[in-house]
Amino acid sequence: MNKLIRIIAVITFFCVFSCKVVSKDFFCFGTEEYKQKEKKNRINTDEAADLFAKYFFEKHTEKNKIKVNLNIIYDGYYIFSASTILYNHKTGEYFLNNTYWVNGQTGEIIKPNKKKLDIILSLPLKEVFDKEFTNKS
Repeated sequence: MNKLIRIIAVITFFCVFSCKVVSKDFFCFGTEEYKQKEKKNRINTDEAADLFAKYFFEKHTEKNKIKVNLNIIYDGYYIFSASTILYNHKTGEYFLNNTYWVNGQTGEIIKPNKKKLDIILSLPLKEVFDKEFTNKS
């Protein structure tokens, strides 16, 4: 019995103190926290999507249409992709291949990113921002 209590204490200790802490803030689209963060940014989600689409069409002149996806604001950046952003619920990892980061304050766009971001979400995302754009040039 004493051994079992020790094992439970060790497991509890590791569960409490071994969590990966991300120092930067993230906000899931459609949540109240996201809306509050969006209000603090100079650029809202639609404006950031417009900036991303314009940038994308400048870099990919052969493309006529794009469907823009966004799941989160991370560290003040709207993270957009022209394809679905993959999230592994078991490991808590976002795979940010071919994502573009639009700064919510300046509108600066960071080139395609091959980062993997570790974020543990308690529930799967229920809402995702998506919008279609057509190249006007």
